Amino acid sequence: MLSEDQRREIAAVALLAVALLFFLSLLPVTVLGGAGEEWFPSGNMIGVLGGTLQGLLVAFVGMSAVLVPILLAVAGLRAGDWLSPDRSLRLVVLFTGLLFLIPLFAWITTESSAVAGWLGTSLGSPLVGLVGELGALLITGVLFVALSVATLSWNPLRSVGRGVR
Repeated sequence: MLSEDQRREIAAVALLAVALLFFLSLLPVTVLGGAGEEWFPSGNMIGVLGGTLQGLLVAFVGMSAVLVPILLAVAGLRAGDWLSPDRSLRLVVLFTGLLFLIPLFAWITTESSAVAGWLGTSLGSPLVGLVGELGALLITGVLFVALSVATLSWNPLRSVGRGVR
């Protein structure tokens, strides 16, 4: 009935639509000014479902919840064959790594589960208990540098070193 290309493009468009749904559910209605609160009395552009989705994402990954729609968009672009396999793999690894590192860093610096989410609290609390705040910051920093070198071929320490020189 449907060709493989048609099924692939339908899946790609569906993933992009879900990415947009997630993005709009995370976007505060206040970005639209006073009209936003008037147009969306539920407090979320996607209504009750969007509010629930926002609550779950923020509770789980904290402030890095904004990366979830980006991951879904990359998956949609890859499914539609609009993004090369190599580039999409690098982007998925980058954003998945950041999805873990941002809540971890947020927990280490704030010790707030509201900012870090369950993931940041679950990873950060034992790490800080094991190596202390400075050690946890060092480990998180090294992981960030490794992630950026592996996915972006960019070493932020080299940039800092050039700036100091």
